[in-house]
Amino acid sequence: AKKATGRPRSYSDDQIIEALEIVATGKSLKEACIRIGLNDNAVGKRIRADDSLSTLDRYSRECYLHQKARMMDEIINQENDVQRARLLCDNIKWEAARVCRKIYGNIT
Repeated sequence: AKKATGRPRSYSDDQIIEALEIVATGKSLKEACIRIGLNDNAVGKRIRADDSLSTLDRYSRECYLHQKARMMDEIINQENDVQRARLLCDNIKWEAARVCRKIYGNIT
């Protein structure tokens, strides 16, 4: 198949919302766009340009982090090795700082 060149086609809000639903499950925006056949650069620009899509993007990332926070509770209650539990929780906190930088990022 020949790769399309030139200006990317316009994507509907429904297509972008579908990609954001995949992001809420823990996939990156790039992975979500590849899965449903969208151009991740064009989708990212569209999300940044539209306030409602930007809000939905932030919400989908926060939903993913809430799932991870529940995992931290399970780790604390189930893991017998304290050092391993601390490491797993630190990994989740590191990921949170990358996924939602404005909320969980290091402020210097």
